[in-house]
Amino acid sequence: MTDRYAHYQALETALQTAERLAEGPQAALRWTKHALNNWLRLARPTFDASLALEFLGFSGPECRRDLQR
Repeated sequence: MTDRYAHYQALETALQTAERLAEGPQAALRWTKHALNNWLRLARPTFDASLALEFLGFSGPECRRDLQR
């Protein structure tokens, strides 16, 4: 029951935040969204490389050896 309550709480908080943002200055929200999307666009290649290297690290001989211990 705790998980459902936490999910409900998170949903309620998200909806309240969305309503507050919808009532705010729309131009400021658009510019903030624009800036964050640009930042994410720039960071994505780094994240993709990091994730790929992590997968390679977990498929290497050291990982297999350590998992057998």
